Amino acid sequence: MRIAVIGCEYTGTTTLGNAIYDWSVDTLGRRLMLHDHWKMPHISGHPPHETNLTLLTEEEKGQVQQASPAVAELLMRYALYYHTPSSLTEDPAVVVGYHIEDLVYGPLYYGYGGDGEPGDRRVVAAHIEKRLAANVPQSALVLLEASPEVIRERMKANPDTLGVVPEKDIEMVSRRFREEYERSLIPGKFILDTTSATVEETMAKFIEQIQPYLTPQDRMGLLARSANIGV
Repeated sequence: MRIAVIGCEYTGTTTLGNAIYDWSVDTLGRRLMLHDHWKMPHISGHPPHETNLTLLTEEEKGQVQQASPAVAELLMRYALYYHTPSSLTEDPAVVVGYHIEDLVYGPLYYGYGGDGEPGDRRVVAAHIEKRLAANVPQSALVLLEASPEVIRERMKANPDTLGVVPEKDIEMVSRRFREEYERSLIPGKFILDTTSATVEETMAKFIEQIQPYLTPQDRMGLLARSANIGV
């Protein structure tokens, strides 16, 4: 199973990704690798297993931000293909942002990937989803949304000096994520609204809606876990 979590900054994609990771360990009895490194300059490591060897320093993050569009495009394209299954034996994973985030943010903020340009992210996205269909047919795409007012409140409460989306673009970026979500050919899709929901409430809705996309191995893990705790 591969779960892609997408959405505008401050809708809670990283928070949900970490919660899904914890749920996989506690409930499925196996760890879904968490990949959350498609939002430049946060492109290193695999939370929650970060170490000083995998985390970029502030100086290195600055170097990533200064990369030319050609270098940034190449770096992110390699990362996308490297993290896309090429066989049926790939490990299960939760990916935050992934090809859709790069498709939205690349042309808007990173200077690459527009229609007809080298590294056209619509072409890359089509290749990614073709490989997902062939190698991880039980993939799920989860779009997180929140009202623009709440996103602005979250931005002001927890400002990120390395954030991507300016406040003036919240509505437009939210619309772009919805457009690409609807355009995606990943068959398992659902939307979670985090405007007023707690993390626990969002996870409860996630667990309810992910059920049709669990693999036989996932279901065996659930049964084994239930048996061990006497449910």
